[in-house]
Amino acid sequence: MNKSLFLLSILCTLSACSPKVEENVRQPENNQVEVISAEIVDKSRENADKSDEKDAFGIASIYAEDNRPPLEIRTAAFKKIAEDMKGLEKVVNGELPHEPDKFLEQVVEFFGDAHEPFHYFEAQMPPDDKRGNAKAEIWTDEDGFFNQQVKFAERTSEFLEATITDDLNKIRPAFEKLSQTCTECHQGYREK
Repeated sequence: MNKSLFLLSILCTLSACSPKVEENVRQPENNQVEVISAEIVDKSRENADKSDEKDAFGIASIYAEDNRPPLEIRTAAFKKIAEDMKGLEKVVNGELPHEPDKFLEQVVEFFGDAHEPFHYFEAQMPPDDKRGNAKAEIWTDEDGFFNQQVKFAERTSEFLEATITDDLNKIRPAFEKLSQTCTECHQGYREK
């Protein structure tokens, strides 16, 4: 299986995952997580079928209808993820009260946004002025960048699963692991 198919299968699998029903796990109303995850997978498949655009790993772009340059799209998507993380961090660190339903909504939104920017790294390294904060290593170390994406997808899924428990003692470490994954990727693949 090539990397493109492997990454797509991981993202689809992770976005479609749901925890086992246990007594200590709160199930979101109307199967909110499953509905959002299914929508992400459906949109991915639908747009992959009708799009000729490919990302760095050959996956059809989920957001092919957006006519902005790839740098602009991924920058906006990464900024949205950063905003989401800051809001979530305030709850995790106790700066804001933990309101389980509201927090779950925020995490589900983050989960839906988390994979978007990775579709907008061109297959060929663009000139320096078209890379933004992206280091050349994204293109020269494709395997390492791919592995960081997989790790990010796994940590995002773990964070969602922890959030569904409503237990801050499970949510905090999952959030810390996710944050650490972001930091590791930034160190290797993002200009300061």
